[in-house]
Amino acid sequence: MTNLNDKFINYVSAHQKVTESTSNVITKMNEIINVHTRRIREQDKTIKFILYIQIATLVCVGLVHAQHSGWFDSIGWLQ
Repeated sequence: MTNLNDKFINYVSAHQKVTESTSNVITKMNEIINVHTRRIREQDKTIKFILYIQIATLVCVGLVHAQHSGWFDSIGWLQ
């Protein structure tokens, strides 16, 4: 009977070790996912900033081109 009890105790302790190990792995995976999520958000902000700068530059160049090509000559209040 004690042999069965020892086997059962060994089984339960092995199961607890596996459960703890799995929990540790899941915790580490969640930490890695959070780090990558933070990096993706930072890169998204950077990309949006660069996009806004490019749009503003395009608008400015378009307005300068329109002024120099005479598109605004017929509008009286711009002169």
